[in-house]
Amino acid sequence: SSGINAEYGEPLDTGIKDYQVNIVDTKNRILLERWAVHTTSDLPIVSKTYDLARVPRSLHPTTKQISFVNPYTTEKVFRLKTNKPDLLSFKEEELTVPSKQSVN
Repeated sequence: SSGINAEYGEPLDTGIKDYQVNIVDTKNRILLERWAVHTTSDLPIVSKTYDLARVPRSLHPTTKQISFVNPYTTEKVFRLKTNKPDLLSFKEEELTVPSKQSVN
């Protein structure tokens, strides 16, 4: 699907998209404001990769602790997602990371 996830304002796909946003007085049917919004989104840069060995039919899941660095000058909230939730899950799906700090 294409567009923007309204909950987080994050793109659902990559590429360039143009949107028109209107504010309308619905009672009087008057257009109050109109904006043209141009968006560009790219895939994140893969900075590290990890190899995990999974034992078939194992009762104990394989775990891996990783460090994550916030390269920005302000605190950021990072959301972790996977396209394989049956194979990979996260202890926390959101990480709040202070400016120029790292978390495990």
